[in-house]
Amino acid sequence: MSPTDDELLPFLTQLQFAIEALPSQRGVQFLGVSVQTASGTLREVLSGEVGGMAALHPGALILWRAATALTADPMIAKRAALQEGGVALVFKVRSSSSRDVSAYSPSPDLAERLMPARRCFRVAGIYSLEDMILRRGTSGSGHSGELLEAFEVPNVGSLGSAGALVWEDACTKRAACIVLDEEEQPQAMPLSSKV
Repeated sequence: MSPTDDELLPFLTQLQFAIEALPSQRGVQFLGVSVQTASGTLREVLSGEVGGMAALHPGALILWRAATALTADPMIAKRAALQEGGVALVFKVRSSSSRDVSAYSPSPDLAERLMPARRCFRVAGIYSLEDMILRRGTSGSGHSGELLEAFEVPNVGSLGSAGALVWEDACTKRAACIVLDEEEQPQAMPLSSKV
C-alpha cells in the first residue's frame, strides 16, 4: 500500500461500515459509463481489454471490489453513458443489497444508491440500449427501484430488436445495456461452527 492508501484506509473503513449499516433494498439500479475504445465499438469492453474492466460475456461472474454509486433512474444512467462520446454502456443491476442514499445527497433527485464493496454479479444478458429495456422491471416512477416482477431475464425476444444480442453482434455495437444479477454473498461462519 502506498502512503496515500494508508491515509485513506481509516476513512474507507468507516465509509464501508456506514454503507453496511443502512437498510438494504431489493431492486433495480443503473450505472452509465462511456468508454473510449480503439475500434469505436464495444468489442474491447465486452472482451475485458479495457483497463480495470472484466470480460462481460453472458454468464460471466464479475466482482465489484469497491463501493459503487448507482442511480434508480435509468434515464440518468443513459445520459451519463451517452455524454462523453465513447461507446455507451449502461449496467442494469438487479440486486438485493443496494443502499438508498438519496436522503444524504446534495441532489436527491438523482435517486442515488450505493452498492457495498465486494459484490459478485453474473452477466444475465447484453441488450440494445433502448428505453424499454432499461425501464422493464422498475416501478413506473423510475425512482423507487422496486421490482414489478421476479428477478428473471426479460423475455422480450419476440418484440424484434429488443431481444438479447448475440455476442458477435454486441461486439459491433456502439451502445448496450448489460443486465447483471447479484449473486448470493457467502456468509461468514462463526468460529464455533468450524470443525
